[in-house]
Amino acid sequence: MKLKFIPRRILMILPNWIGDVLFTTPAIRELKLNFPHAAITAMVWPSCVEVLRGNPDLNEILPLDEKGFYRGFKGKVRLLFDLRKKNFDTVFIFHRSRTRAIISFLAGIPQRVGYQMPGRARFLNVPLPHQDYDLVHRVDYYLGLVRVLGPKIQEPVQYVFSVGKSDENWASLFLSKKGIREGDLKIVMNPAGNWAPKRWSPSLYGRLARLMMESWNARVILIGTVKDEKIFQEMRKEAGPSLISVVGDTNLREMAALLKASDLYVGNDSGPTHLAHAMKVPLIALFGPQDPKITGPYGEGRAKVIFRNKGCQVPCYRPECETNRCIDEITVEEVFQAAAEILKGTVTACC
Repeated sequence: MKLKFIPRRILMILPNWIGDVLFTTPAIRELKLNFPHAAITAMVWPSCVEVLRGNPDLNEILPLDEKGFYRGFKGKVRLLFDLRKKNFDTVFIFHRSRTRAIISFLAGIPQRVGYQMPGRARFLNVPLPHQDYDLVHRVDYYLGLVRVLGPKIQEPVQYVFSVGKSDENWASLFLSKKGIREGDLKIVMNPAGNWAPKRWSPSLYGRLARLMMESWNARVILIGTVKDEKIFQEMRKEAGPSLISVVGDTNLREMAALLKASDLYVGNDSGPTHLAHAMKVPLIALFGPQDPKITGPYGEGRAKVIFRNKGCQVPCYRPECETNRCIDEITVEEVFQAAAEILKGTVTACC
């Protein structure tokens, strides 16, 4: 499948989650390399804007505020007029919804590229054979939209994300204020995740943190957002008062700078886990209902995935599951030993 003409003004409609937006950055990179003279705009949820800010392959980021400025029917009409004014000639629809395809059609964008899925093929004029969303890694799924249209660029596939000097200065100042010195072992943890079955038990995270602090004199730093405060409080009950928290006190880029300054990250299948991998931090990712072959750390880097599933279909999308019987099969000792292996030469496996 080929484009009808070389694009000059490209719109990319991206998915809604931080991790998935990171997964699209190799495709954005390859699109820019294939069409170096095109101006590229990414349309994305406001909560994901910071993932793309400073991306050298983008000319513009358009926040799709569907809970505010573009809310409801009137908001969608406003969005259509705004897109028409920008005179895009090509759109790549990375989002899987039919609504995004309809909006691209009604906005009058001449070339509309996307996977054929029920209810949206008629709104695409460069339809691509549908790939099974749950059989390939998300990075490859998104790259597939670009690679069928032009030559494959021979570059390492990696996330595109960087932090600025001001963010690194913030991280240095934070560590200094907490009495953390350059030679201290710094371990960052995030026990949260966008739905409960993907989360290793906060009490297990707490026991792990306490074991690392007592065994290695590690400085364990907790990151996350205010909405998950209950999860963090449960973890603190097990970890004790030595746990350091920056929960709710950072933006995404400051969080990334803090990750960059750390020695190890431990987390679930979540945005911060993929952010840690983007910052090339040695990490341990804990998986249960989701297959790491689909949403795990991608590309080069020191990443240890611990995957436990107990007889359930994978991937599993049952947010009502309250037993966490798959991911909670992972033991504290198992994660501790994995951390010791990654930090070999710095720490010992046993107390």
